[in-house]
Amino acid sequence: MTFRVRRNDIEEVILSGAAAAFRDYEELSGGHWLDMAPESFIQSRIAQEFRALQGDGNRLYVTLEASPKKIEADCGRRPDRRRVKMRENQRLDILVWHKNGARPRAAIEIKKSAELTLSLRSDAKRLRQWCRGNNPLMDSGYLVVYTSAKCGDVRPTINKRFNRIADATDADYWRSIGPSEPTDEGWAWDVAFFAYRAMAPA
Repeated sequence: MTFRVRRNDIEEVILSGAAAAFRDYEELSGGHWLDMAPESFIQSRIAQEFRALQGDGNRLYVTLEASPKKIEADCGRRPDRRRVKMRENQRLDILVWHKNGARPRAAIEIKKSAELTLSLRSDAKRLRQWCRGNNPLMDSGYLVVYTSAKCGDVRPTINKRFNRIADATDADYWRSIGPSEPTDEGWAWDVAFFAYRAMAPA
């Protein structure tokens, strides 16, 4: 069966993959949360989740740890070095490719903390460079952020963190899974993506 993969389909996979990463790591580790896992665990689990969109005649391709040189070799398009300031030793965590393999459709970067670190800001800046400006090389970039909190009502606390990231990184919009049910000690977790678009969202 052939069907058109919508932007929303990709975003649902990102969130469902992140939620699966939490469940898998909690089970594998005997109860630890993603705070204790490497970002590569979340990266791998989200990538595997894209199998859900690989129906007959609709095969999306997913690659990991792509460098600028690798992207150029795979799609035959050279990034504008005046706009894309990315060193060769830097990588994009996940690339989702159009089914014809001609060019990337979306880039995904993973962050295990909602702190506005230099690393988080740099990842968001890199996504904007690839997805915005004249002749962007891909349609969308997504910064995926995991966080946990302990307080009486975690939703406002976590949403405040996510809104701060959206404002600081000039995201077009963000969506989250929604805070988990608090533990007996009052801890809850959440995952959000922050979208950077080549054009205003429809």
